Amino acid sequence: MHSETTLPQSKLNLRPVWITLLFLLPCLGITYVLNEWTGDTPYIPSQILVLTMVNVDLILLVLLALFLSRNLVKAFFERHYGSGFQSKLILAFVGFSLIPSGLLFLVASGLLTNSVNNWFSIQVEQSLNNALEVAQAYYQDQQVQIQQSGQAIRDEIVRRNLLSPRRETALRNALERKRVEHGLAAVEVWSPQMDLLASATDPHFPEGELGGPMEPVLEQAIAGVQELAFETTSFGKLMLIAVPITSSPTAVASEADMANAIVVAYRIFPESVVAKGDEIVSSYEDYRQLKAFKNPIKTAYIVSFAVIAMTIVFSAAWFGIYFARRITVPMEKLAEGTKAVAAGNLSVHIDAKADGEMGTLVESFNTMANDLRVSNAELVKAQKVAAWREVAQRMAHEIKNPLTPIQLSAQRLRKKALEGADGIHQSVQDATGIIINEVQSLMRLVDSFSTFARMPEPVMAEESLHDVIRDVSMLYTTAQRDVEVHYSLDDAVPPISIDREQMKRVFVNLFENAIEAMDHKGRIWVRTRYDAQQRKVHVEVEDEGKGIPPEDRERLFLPYFSNTKNGTGLGLAIVNRIITDHHGQIRVVSDGSIGTTFAMELVVGESEADVAPVS
Repeated sequence: MHSETTLPQSKLNLRPVWITLLFLLPCLGITYVLNEWTGDTPYIPSQILVLTMVNVDLILLVLLALFLSRNLVKAFFERHYGSGFQSKLILAFVGFSLIPSGLLFLVASGLLTNSVNNWFSIQVEQSLNNALEVAQAYYQDQQVQIQQSGQAIRDEIVRRNLLSPRRETALRNALERKRVEHGLAAVEVWSPQMDLLASATDPHFPEGELGGPMEPVLEQAIAGVQELAFETTSFGKLMLIAVPITSSPTAVASEADMANAIVVAYRIFPESVVAKGDEIVSSYEDYRQLKAFKNPIKTAYIVSFAVIAMTIVFSAAWFGIYFARRITVPMEKLAEGTKAVAAGNLSVHIDAKADGEMGTLVESFNTMANDLRVSNAELVKAQKVAAWREVAQRMAHEIKNPLTPIQLSAQRLRKKALEGADGIHQSVQDATGIIINEVQSLMRLVDSFSTFARMPEPVMAEESLHDVIRDVSMLYTTAQRDVEVHYSLDDAVPPISIDREQMKRVFVNLFENAIEAMDHKGRIWVRTRYDAQQRKVHVEVEDEGKGIPPEDRERLFLPYFSNTKNGTGLGLAIVNRIITDHHGQIRVVSDGSIGTTFAMELVVGESEADVAPVS
């Protein structure tokens, strides 16, 4: 049963989506706040709030830019299958979104800048200044008029001596006449003891609205200081002036005598006029405050536009990455699966989420890999049948060779016996000798075949490969005086799990072949090397014999193939079988002229690599 190797699918990273949503909320908040607080009359109550929201947007903008820049850099600099297509697709998405977003941002920023500049144009500022100056001039003119009116009434009272006893009626008549003449709401005369001596009031002015001047105003006037004050009524704003009447009037308070009486003149400003004046002053103050927020407002709006534009660009980039991965990830998995199949792993299965044509392609690949796995199993089975057929043919051929001389010898004996010829004793001796030799050859052939066919399972144990090599080479250096064995053994080679007796048989067969190829005279080199990264031991056995022809290399490890006269053809087949049972590989290197090298690779188990190296 084959275990399938599944290539996992990549998970989609949704963090950019959440960052984009968090990024848009402050942007919408800024837009809402600016729209609510600006309206027809632009006004921002708190610069700190605007700057805080702008900074939050900028922080999120930087975070999103860093995150997506990381993905873009990773996509552009990754060197794997499909990375070029992925980069082009991302560039296309970014380009299609960047150009219109950039143009929209430039146009919107230009319109915004012009609009804000129009809010604070010289014409608007000059108009507000003129309106404020008109309002101030109006109030100042009214103040001058009421001062002149109060002084004129005071002069009239002094000139006609209207404060004399028994002239109350004349005083009231004079006050009424002066009130009408100067267009005042009311005129009053108060004593230094703050008693009302006489008054004249506009009949249209409601009774009770005029409660007299404020006490501090009268006190200042009694002290000889002319005082101007304002009061608020239901009719509007009331402006009054308290003018002291002294024996020697003077404009300097410090030089004036104490007042004998106080003239209080009232002028009313209609509520509509007061409201318009207050509106002019308020508008001017708002304009001055708003002018200080000119740059923050422009920055807030421009940042909002930049946020929207960059969000569109980043969203396009993320969608580009998303769609690119939807295409390139299955393509990459297909490439990995193709390499795995090419390396001989037919149990690979791609588990990549894909739709449409790409999904059909992935499904077709999985079907193909499964069909190849089934076909390979059938092919191996057929190869085994073919191999055993070839073994049977070769064995029949090898058996037939000794049977021919046996048959001829037997026929010769029969003929001699039937003829009764002389010298039959010698003929029997010769024929039986031939038969015995050929039977022994058949027995060796059968023994070799039995050994190959019934190769025992290896009994693995931790052994030193170098000790095995030294034990085998010592046998040949002792028995073959004309053979030299040279070592180049890597001290880093750790003990490995092998069957010691079977591994001895490997080196015995290799040494036998080398000595046979050198006609029992020459040098043999044995080299080992440990590859810690791949956890493999490399072993080479090299001779300086006649070499192996290129046409024989592919058949060298087949059973019953031999290029020597007395060879059984099973030695290298047994070597190949033992190395395969040890999960290793063996190959031959020879140019066909001089020398042959057998190279082996043996795998070191995970638990074996930690064992101390042996020399």
